[in-house]
Amino acid sequence: MIVRCSRQAATWRADRRLMRGTVCPQFRHYHPAPPGPTRTINEAPRKDSGGNKHGNWWQTPVLAACAVLGIGLALALRGVASQDRASTEQRPYRFAPYELVRRQPVSSTLSIFHLRLSSHDDAKSLTLFQEAWQTGIWNLLLKQPQIQVVRAYTPLPPPTQGHDDAHLRFLIRHDPRGEVSSWLFRLPPGSSLEMKGPNMEFEIPAATRNVTFLAGGTGIAPALQTAHALLSRASAGTPHQFELPDNSATPDLPSIHILWANRQREDCLGGVSDTTKLSFFRGLFSPPRRKQAQDSSVGLVVQELEALKSKYPQQVKVDYFVDEENTRINEESIAQSLLNSSSTGPRPSSLIIVSGPDGFISHFAGPKVWSNGREQQGPVGGVVAQALARVNGGGGDDDPSRPVVDGRELRPSGERWRKEDFPLPPTSVPPFHPVTLLSYLNSALQSYLGLSGTAIPIDVLKTQNDDAWIRIPFEDTSAVIASVSQWSGRSSGGGVQLRVKASGTWLGGLVVASEDEERLWTGK
Repeated sequence: MIVRCSRQAATWRADRRLMRGTVCPQFRHYHPAPPGPTRTINEAPRKDSGGNKHGNWWQTPVLAACAVLGIGLALALRGVASQDRASTEQRPYRFAPYELVRRQPVSSTLSIFHLRLSSHDDAKSLTLFQEAWQTGIWNLLLKQPQIQVVRAYTPLPPPTQGHDDAHLRFLIRHDPRGEVSSWLFRLPPGSSLEMKGPNMEFEIPAATRNVTFLAGGTGIAPALQTAHALLSRASAGTPHQFELPDNSATPDLPSIHILWANRQREDCLGGVSDTTKLSFFRGLFSPPRRKQAQDSSVGLVVQELEALKSKYPQQVKVDYFVDEENTRINEESIAQSLLNSSSTGPRPSSLIIVSGPDGFISHFAGPKVWSNGREQQGPVGGVVAQALARVNGGGGDDDPSRPVVDGRELRPSGERWRKEDFPLPPTSVPPFHPVTLLSYLNSALQSYLGLSGTAIPIDVLKTQNDDAWIRIPFEDTSAVIASVSQWSGRSSGGGVQLRVKASGTWLGGLVVASEDEERLWTGK
């Protein structure tokens, strides 16, 4: 069984009552928590459907590939035993003052913001921060007071030396259309801000032995948090709230492989991949990868990654993928990461975590779907599902680790899928399913636009028989039409809606079908 736990959207109106719940990564179900405080670190609240659209940009779905290598996943909530528990539990639910100490530019659009907690009930706050650093992925809510909007930001883990526990760092990209980020980038040092948290997004189980982390852009911050929680507590010999089996009481350290994708090299300046290599043909026809000289500058985030690798040389690997250099995360790189684990412990638990923009998430892990009037996690799909199928290709017919998408088992067939690997659905089921439709369109966009194509939001409006209608932002219409036209080998006119029609086969089979098996055009 493949388990998925999703990070909720990151923007809420400040006057909305924050809701607490437990996102349980088991069978893709959502279980709300009972009323009242149930844990010291609260889950991130769900978004207000009427909130700011710009905030719904970064999400962190977590795929626990429990059975990829025949391993199980255990997840339990952590409680805190202290005399001040009642007052401590209330701390994450109110805003506290912070001071902007400084801003370090990373690239033309990316900066690290240094904030310091200004209030002096620090003991309780710092206790929560220390616990969060050892638990997993978490964030704080930052309030923009002028428009009463709050935005969740993920702090970078503390540096290896000289760390002040009240000092937090955030990797933030300036979005000209983003209300909160634009306001932040205008603030001078010494400005006062209000933040609330920590808000727990995902607890890394102590039994975790291997993590493959797919990060897009500022999604590298949750990746660094994961590495910090995973390795610091393991190297300290503290198994957190979980008890490991006797035969692994002193196990080798867990490992993490980070695959970091960026649009431009300036965001990861100086980064050199540890494992990825260009194929012979790509090496001939693609621009050469940049080699960093000994005296060349290295970006701030790359410096953090290099420091982590220096501290854990056998446990941490980082590969860089840059859109402008025509290097991309693909099925092969994900599968190799799963297979090339450095851990040797018995029956290790493996996680696949994906963090990035909505389009990045949909492409690699499959999009969310609407069910029972709400947005929920759909079946694991996209490139990750294909990589898992490749890794589990040797299992028997009763192998529970084989991934299932929309109730249909994905079967590997060497380097590509056969048409028969996508059987026709029953006649009562429409040939077009929103999950496979979005996977198809995202493939077209990424093929034509590269990584930037994954940032274009796509909504499925309607599916009927073998027709499907989608909705896209008006400003992205030309790019989407050009992408789909090139992908399908046809030319199309303008329009905001795309109408997609198949030739009697399920759309899942058309992802790798030949051109004579598909027809696409625009219109109403």
